[in-house]
Amino acid sequence: MDSIHFRIPKSHQSNGTKVDSAYMVGIDGVAWPTRVHLKDDLLQVSRHSRESGRLIILWELEGHGTQALSTATIAPSEQTYLLPLELARGTLARLHTRLHAVEGKGFTLDEEHRESLAAATRHFIQASIAQKDPERASSEANASLTLVLKLIAALGGHQQLAAGGDDEGAHSTVWGATIDKTEDVQVLSSISGSVPNVVLLQKNWCDLELNPKEWDWSALDNMVDAVDSDHFRVGFGPLVTLNREHLPDWLYLWEGDFDTICFYVSSYVQQLVTRYVGRFRFWLGCSGMNVDAGLGLSEGDRLKLTVSVLETIRQADPKTPLLLAVKQPWGEYLGRSSQDLTPLQFADIFVRGELGLSAIGLQIDLGCSLKHSLPRDLFEVNQMIDTWSRLGLPLVILLSVHQDAMGTLEEDNEVEFIESLLRFFGRKSAVHGVIWDPLVHHDDLATMGLRGREGVETPASRCLRRAASQLVQ
Repeated sequence: MDSIHFRIPKSHQSNGTKVDSAYMVGIDGVAWPTRVHLKDDLLQVSRHSRESGRLIILWELEGHGTQALSTATIAPSEQTYLLPLELARGTLARLHTRLHAVEGKGFTLDEEHRESLAAATRHFIQASIAQKDPERASSEANASLTLVLKLIAALGGHQQLAAGGDDEGAHSTVWGATIDKTEDVQVLSSISGSVPNVVLLQKNWCDLELNPKEWDWSALDNMVDAVDSDHFRVGFGPLVTLNREHLPDWLYLWEGDFDTICFYVSSYVQQLVTRYVGRFRFWLGCSGMNVDAGLGLSEGDRLKLTVSVLETIRQADPKTPLLLAVKQPWGEYLGRSSQDLTPLQFADIFVRGELGLSAIGLQIDLGCSLKHSLPRDLFEVNQMIDTWSRLGLPLVILLSVHQDAMGTLEEDNEVEFIESLLRFFGRKSAVHGVIWDPLVHHDDLATMGLRGREGVETPASRCLRRAASQLVQ
């Protein structure tokens, strides 16, 4: 494997650097299988390529929490790069690139932002000059990064910068939340107004088919009956995801036997859809099938299994809108695997296959490991949404925020980050809905809910409500 080396001064290693999350991407932005190793102050990054690429790594800065930052494109070299300097270079270059894209389209920086950009540039220059003193250079680089990220946060929601000069404006967006526990349905009675206006009910397969062909629909029946379908648009899903907690234990007796697994999956999907046809406003067919998650299935097997699920749903219910969700739309998982398909390529197969999809769900589980979607600034989110919009189908964001995603952010800054993200999704014309997971916060969950078990609003709920109300003003 070819290696690139970065120096991280020890005084900055406690600065929220999460080496385990680091990976490299090519010029096309696709992740390469990457190995990382930190010894003392030297980070070794190895991949099977001699091409130039960018390193993406979680980096924490005061006032900005933990974010995935990128270096500029780095060519293979014998030299050792100073990581904070390269992150500052890459982040400053992204800002200049975005500003350049809207030059001549009526957008100009105001005086305050121009001064901030000039100050960030000065700090970067000082960091470049001081490379023989890594501690000083790193401090200057972090100062540049802090200013640039503040600028991106301030400018990221600007319509011209977000849309590349096209005025997308506000549009109709549905706001939803997930419920997977029968007792949590009662919390819906405490919700007034129009946010959330969609409920995505979830139930694990293992709770519905205790043994092969031994069904127990009582819990799901109770959930469906308890939701006020006049006030909420109710959907169900995912019907199939390859998480261990979702699948029945008995299915693992056939681990690696694709034909038998496919038979049982199709039988379960057919039974569920036939029973509830007409009760739901939309189906979420599969989620996360792009990620290798067990049962001994190859990438090709997961493609065929997804086709089988979608076709079975469409045969049992030809009319109800049908979604397919992909996990980690940036493709972080590719940084530690050898799969062939990117998340976009995986979804594109089903869009081109004319399987009756109504929308694509982007499952964004914000967290600080490569099992999650790494937190990113609004420019990066914008680029990702624009890329996925090329599929030509509406996008629905399935959003969850893990407690560690915010790093050391104070609650006010945490609220500001979440609200700006939600408001941004609401402005993108390609995004037709945002579904927060979960509705109810439980102490044993690492993710932020919208409500407490007594129905009390959480900061995340207030963010969702304010973001929705600001978009219609």
